[in-house]
Amino acid sequence: MKRKDIEKILADEAEKLDNGDSFARICERISSPQSKARSGETEVIAVTHHRRNAAIIAIAAVLILAIVAVTLGVVLSGGAPVLPAAGMTYISISINPAVYIQVDENNKVTAATALNSDAQVLLLGMNLVGMDYNDACLAIVGEADREQYLADGRDVNVNAVNDNPRREDEVRISVENTLNGYMAQKGYSNKVFVNYYTQAALDTAGKYNISAGKAQLMLDATAISDMTMDELYNMGYEQLLMLVMGSVSDASDEFQKELDKRLEELEEEFERKSEELEEKVERIEELFEDEDDFEHISPAQYERIKALLLETVNDPDVGEYFKEIIPTDEAMLEEKMKDMPRFARELSRFADNLEEILDDLEDDFEDRLEQIKEEYKRAYSVRGN
Repeated sequence: MKRKDIEKILADEAEKLDNGDSFARICERISSPQSKARSGETEVIAVTHHRRNAAIIAIAAVLILAIVAVTLGVVLSGGAPVLPAAGMTYISISINPAVYIQVDENNKVTAATALNSDAQVLLLGMNLVGMDYNDACLAIVGEADREQYLADGRDVNVNAVNDNPRREDEVRISVENTLNGYMAQKGYSNKVFVNYYTQAALDTAGKYNISAGKAQLMLDATAISDMTMDELYNMGYEQLLMLVMGSVSDASDEFQKELDKRLEELEEEFERKSEELEEKVERIEELFEDEDDFEHISPAQYERIKALLLETVNDPDVGEYFKEIIPTDEAMLEEKMKDMPRFARELSRFADNLEEILDDLEDDFEDRLEQIKEEYKRAYSVRGN
């Protein structure tokens, strides 16, 4: 609405209120040096002794200030509409695995979702929540690279969408630079396409007063659904992404339940074994913490130490992590215990390096996770044929 149109409406209303006292005269009085309304104060201006006229002047002051505010807003913004708040940003990455992440105003990932079965396997063991969105995008593409999805020069398609166009552009440019940097570092010729909009998308964005990213998603959705643009406009980003890029419904409920169960069991086993490792290392440390001289230990002490060490190294869960220091064979252990002071020092140094033992455990579980991923990739390859 133009300023003259706003002034006309307000003038008409003022004329009704003061029974003929012109809008121009009211403006003149309010604009005078004596008027407190010019400084923004809320003091009622007493032009006459009549309360009614004072009320009219106060109302007119508010109307004038409204005109000034609207006019300034239009001038300062260049006539552009006020941009919505930059809330959640949705970044989708499609190679063959299709993933989307939600990013808050602080650039942190709040959720990561697989959009197809390949992405379900890709995200196994990855924890992207809390990461900077550029680091998360690098992690996704890096994992896809390790899984050979980039080996044949396959392009990477990225879409960053936010209700606020400025925030959308900021994220788009940042992700594009980050992923192109990865390709350059690796010496790949793979192209990274981020938010390349058609003219139709730009036109749709203007029509619905939305970002170009959402407009492009809506147009892409029309090609694979019979939904109208108005129906698509009312859909959330997650729904549009699922519709355009695929759906985890490709994976059967049976698959998902089985996968969740395997991962839960793996996680529980890792936690249990970590605790067992720590407990056994503590027992070894306690065994030697008060002993300064092992040359003259009693037969009872000797048997107690030997029994504890054999129990530790032969434990079905974590014994393998002690085999480098403790022989599993009783005769070989007794041979080492002949020089008990030296053996005690070796055990003490070993126990001090608990973090290294836990690292070995973690490496083993990462290998098992990779095995599960390979297993499910093969299973999906069969089901897909």
